[in-house]
Amino acid sequence: MIAWRESTKALRLAAIVGGSVALFAVVHFTFSTKSSEPIPTPQQPRLSFASLISPAIGAPPHPLYTTNRFERPRQRQAFPPRTDRFLIGPKTKPLPPVAVLLPKEEVMSGPEIVAALLPPSTTLQAVPPIAPPVAAPIPPEDLYDAEIRVSEQRIAMDRSRGRAAPQRASKGSLRILQIGDSHTAADFFTGEVRRLLQARFGDGGVGYVEAGRPHAGLRHSAVSIEASSGWTYTALQKSTDKNAFYLSGYNALATHAGETLSFKSEKGIAWDVMEIEVLVGPNHGSIEVKVDGMKPSVHQLKSDRNERVVLRTATNGRPTNLQTVTIKTLTDAPVTIASVALFNSQSGVSVSKVGFPGATIDILNRLDERVFTDELRRLNPHMVVLAFGTNEGFNDNLNVVSYGTTYLNVLQKIRQTLPDAKIVVIAPPAASRGSACNPPPNLERVRQKIIELAQDEKLQLWDWSSIMPQNCGAQAWASANPKLMAPDHVHLTRAGYELSAKSFARFLEPIVTEMRKIHYALSDH
Repeated sequence: MIAWRESTKALRLAAIVGGSVALFAVVHFTFSTKSSEPIPTPQQPRLSFASLISPAIGAPPHPLYTTNRFERPRQRQAFPPRTDRFLIGPKTKPLPPVAVLLPKEEVMSGPEIVAALLPPSTTLQAVPPIAPPVAAPIPPEDLYDAEIRVSEQRIAMDRSRGRAAPQRASKGSLRILQIGDSHTAADFFTGEVRRLLQARFGDGGVGYVEAGRPHAGLRHSAVSIEASSGWTYTALQKSTDKNAFYLSGYNALATHAGETLSFKSEKGIAWDVMEIEVLVGPNHGSIEVKVDGMKPSVHQLKSDRNERVVLRTATNGRPTNLQTVTIKTLTDAPVTIASVALFNSQSGVSVSKVGFPGATIDILNRLDERVFTDELRRLNPHMVVLAFGTNEGFNDNLNVVSYGTTYLNVLQKIRQTLPDAKIVVIAPPAASRGSACNPPPNLERVRQKIIELAQDEKLQLWDWSSIMPQNCGAQAWASANPKLMAPDHVHLTRAGYELSAKSFARFLEPIVTEMRKIHYALSDH
C-alpha cells in the first residue's frame, strides 16, 4: 500500500512538471511568434469621387491606392513615369511620377482614373471660399471715362521695335492670359483654373471677355452674356480684313438703336477698371454703358477717321462689386464692339482667355502684327499661356518642321513685346479619330515638337496628355464613370476639363507664388 501511494505521488508530480513545461513551451512559442510580426498599419481612409474632384484646390493629396468599392486598400501597379513632360525650365524640378492605380483590365473604372491623375506634387493650401466684396455705391462724379485712342497712345501707330516694354507696377494684381483653340474657347478649363487660383490668391477680376455670342463654342464661366437679336458677328478666321479685329478675333456689329449686350454675374465681379474695345469712324453711331444702378455714360463713336478705340472706366482705385454691365446702341448707325474687360488692379489674380474654335497657332500670325503686339502691351499680362496643338495634330499633311517655325515665330513676338512676362506652353491632350483607339499620327509629333521648343527656349511646359493613360488615353477617359472625354474623342466633358484644370492649377501655383514674392501684392489667405 505504501509503495502504491508513493508511485501515485510520483506520477502526479511528473504530470504537474510535464504540464508546466508544455504550458511554458506554448506561451513561449506564442510570444515569440507575435513579436516577429510587423505592427499593423492603420487602415487608409476611404476615398469618394466627390472628394477627388472637390472644388477646394488645396485638399491634401489622396493615397495613391484604393479599390473599386473603396473598402480595403491595396497597392496598385505603377504606371510608367512621364515626368519629363510636366515641367521644363530654369529653377524648376520635375514633378513626381504619375502613378496609375489600375491593372489593365480595370482601366475603365472612373474614380480610380481620377485618383491617378492627381499626383501629390505641389499641394495648394486649402482655403475657405472668398466672400465677394460688398458693393459700395459710387457717386457718378467719382467715376471717370476715358477714350484711349491708340494713335494718341502711340500704340497702334508706333512702327518702331525698339520701344520699351510696359513698366511693371511694384504692386497690384497678377494677370494671366491664355490663348488657344476650342479647349480654351469654351472656358470650362480656363474657368476652373481662374476659380481655383482666385480662391488661393484673391479675385483679380474676370479679365478679357468676347462681346456677345459670336460662336457656339465660345462661352465664359464667370459671366452670363446676353445679346439682343439685332447683333451680327464677323470672325478673323473667315475674314480677309485682319486689320479690323482686336485680339478677341470677333466683332459684334449692330446698325439700329436699342440693341443691347449685357454681362451679368450672380456672385458679383471684383473690379476697378473696365475696358471696352470698339471701332470708330465717320459713319459710326453711339452707345450707352450702364454699370448696375450707376449713372449711364454715353460714348460717341463717330470720328473723322477709322480707328481702334478703348473706352476705359475706372473707380479711382476703389475696387467694388459689379453685377451687370449693359451696352446699348443709341442711334441707327453702325456700332462695332470687340470685347469687354473687367479687372481688379489692386490685388488678386485674373485669368483672361482668348480661344478660337478649330484654330491652330498660326491664327496669331494671321492677326495683324501691330494689333497683336499692341494688344499684348495694353493688356500687359504677367504670364502668357499658349494652348494649341490639337487641330495641328489632326492635319495629316502637316509639315512638323514648318509648324515648329510658326510656333517659334509667335514665341518671339511675345518675348519681344513682353520681355518680362512668363511664358507657359501646354502640349495637347490625347485624342482619337472615332471611338476606336486611333490617334492621328501627327498629334504625337506635334506634342514632341512643342516639348522640344519648350526645352530649347527654356519655357515652362505642362503636357496635358501626361495626366491621361499613356495608351488609348482618349478611349479610357471616354469610358470612365463619369465620362471625362466627349463622344467625339477630341474634346473633354465638363468633368474632364475641371479635372485637368485642377492639375494645371497645381502646376501654376508655385510659379504664381514665386512671382508674387518678387513683384506683386497678391492676397495670401
